Amino acid sequence: MSRWSTVVLVLLAVSCGNNPPGPDCRVGADCASGVCSREGRCEAPVDAGAGGGSVGGGAAGGSTGGGVTGGGAAGGSAGGAAGGTAMGGGGAGGTAGGMPAGCLPNQDGTITRAEVVTGPGLRATFRISGQAPFDTAGVGTPDGGRRWDLTTTLAGDVNTLVETEPVRGKWFESSYPDAGYVVPLGQGSDLLGVFASASDGLYLLGAADPTSSNLPTRLVYTPPVKVLQFPLREGDQWTTNTVVSGTLNGAPLTTIPGVLGYTTQSYSSSVDRAGTAVTPYAAFPVLRVRTSMEQTVAFNLLGSTSFKQYQFVTECFGTVATVRSRDNETSTEFTTAKEVRRLAP
Repeated sequence: MSRWSTVVLVLLAVSCGNNPPGPDCRVGADCASGVCSREGRCEAPVDAGAGGGSVGGGAAGGSTGGGVTGGGAAGGSAGGAAGGTAMGGGGAGGTAGGMPAGCLPNQDGTITRAEVVTGPGLRATFRISGQAPFDTAGVGTPDGGRRWDLTTTLAGDVNTLVETEPVRGKWFESSYPDAGYVVPLGQGSDLLGVFASASDGLYLLGAADPTSSNLPTRLVYTPPVKVLQFPLREGDQWTTNTVVSGTLNGAPLTTIPGVLGYTTQSYSSSVDRAGTAVTPYAAFPVLRVRTSMEQTVAFNLLGSTSFKQYQFVTECFGTVATVRSRDNETSTEFTTAKEVRRLAP
C-alpha cells in the first residue's frame, strides 16, 4: 500500500509585518508593494532583518503523486511528489525577517529567480482544508483576468505552522548531495520532501522518513522534478519524466524497466492564467501554474494514478496557495478539491 497521497508544500518568500497607514485597495495590483490586506490596506514590505517573517506554500509549489495499490517488492507504488512548493509553496523560502531586502514587486508579469527566495529556517501559517467543494475556475474580472477567493471556510480547515529545515544531519543526507532543504509533505503524510534550487528552477529531489527505522522510506527521483521554472511567465510550459528509486517501507524499488514494481511519473506544468488570489492573509496578483501528474507501476493491475494541482505564485512572496484535485480527476477545472492550502495570518 502506498503510504501517502497528499500535496508537497513548496515554500516561497512571503512578507510579514504591521499594516501601516496607506491607500485603500481592493486587490494587490492597487498597491505598490503588490499586497492588499483583507482590511483593504496596502501591506508595506518588511526589511529582511525585521523579524517575524513567514513563508508561503504550495506545490509550486508543489504536488505529490497519489499512491496506488499494486504489486512489487514494496507491495504498492512509491507515490510521487512535486512541489511548488513548494510543488512550495509551497515550495522555497523567505528570510526570517519577511520579504527579502530590496525585493519590491514590479508587477511586470514575470517572476524571476531573484524574486523567489529559498532555503531552510523559514516558517508560515497555512489554512489547510480536507476534501471540499472549490471551483478552480474562479470568476472573470473586467480586465480579462481571473479572481480566486480562497478565504471561504472549507471542510476540515485547520491552521498549520509549516517550517523548512536544513538537510544537513538528516539520516538520508548522503542520498541527496544537491539538496538545499526539506519540508513536510503535508496532511496525511509524515514524509519530508527534499528540494534543491538552481538558477533555472526549483526542483524536488525525493522524499524520506524524518528518522531512520527498520523499514525506512527514502525515495529518489531521477531526474529531479522541476516544480517551478525561472523566469516564470504566462504561457510557459515544462515537463519532467522521472523514475522513482530507493526504498518504500524498507523494500527496494527497482529501476529496471518492465520489472515488477518499476515506477515512473510524468509531470506536465503550464502557466495557464494570470489574476488575483485572495487568501486569508491578503490579496495577491498571481500567475497560476497548472501541473498534471501521472504515475505508472509495472504490472500494477489497478493501472495508473493521476492528479492535477494548481499553484498561485506572486513576485517576491512566492507561492501563496495551492489547490489539489482528487485522484484521477479528468476535468481541467474541477469543483471538488482534495486539499486547498492558502496563506493565513
